[in-house]
Amino acid sequence: MLCPESPPGSLSRAAVEELPWALALKGCPQSPLHHREGDVWVHTCMVGEQLLGLPEFVQLAEVDREVLLRADWMHDMDKTESTRHEPQGITASGHALR
Repeated sequence: MLCPESPPGSLSRAAVEELPWALALKGCPQSPLHHREGDVWVHTCMVGEQLLGLPEFVQLAEVDREVLLRADWMHDMDKTESTRHEPQGITASGHALR
């Protein structure tokens, strides 16, 4: 799955994909109970697709769109450090706080 390209003037997908923490999202597993879509990278891409498709997003000031796009790129970035394979399944407890 390809992540959506950001609007002109925004942090580009290509720039994000080169960052070490973003590269680590690819292949980082998630619980299929909560994330049937796949790894953290696929999830992040899907969030971005939804965000860019919202009419309300397009109407925001450029700086506000940029903040939301960056929040998408980084909202699960700690899952690479927090993900554990437990007897009950895959968990990333505490990732949001970190």
